Amino acid sequence: GGASPPSHEAGASPPSHPSPASRTSLPSHPRARGIRHGACRARHGASAMSAMSATALLAALLVGWAAVQWEVQDQSDNYVVEQFGREVLSLMPPNALFLTMTDLVT
Repeated sequence: GGASPPSHEAGASPPSHPSPASRTSLPSHPRARGIRHGACRARHGASAMSAMSATALLAALLVGWAAVQWEVQDQSDNYVVEQFGREVLSLMPPNALFLTMTDLVT
């Protein structure tokens, strides 16, 4: 057959588990509630500090990334298009009329 549930010794009660409601309820003593609320305030203060730290870290990463990418994306020394235009025009006779269909070539 199948597996049977574990048996308890005679006279022993099954293990009790606290209900979910009793685990999350606040203690009734006023000082205990104050401590609990103080911990809540401290936790929210820490959350705000963590959010500010995360924002500062993100800003620093973005600035660093932009600095690295600036050199990669810098095209100020790229003369490929100018060289292409000069080569195309150098093949034409003097005073020739060069007509194009789009602005991509010129």
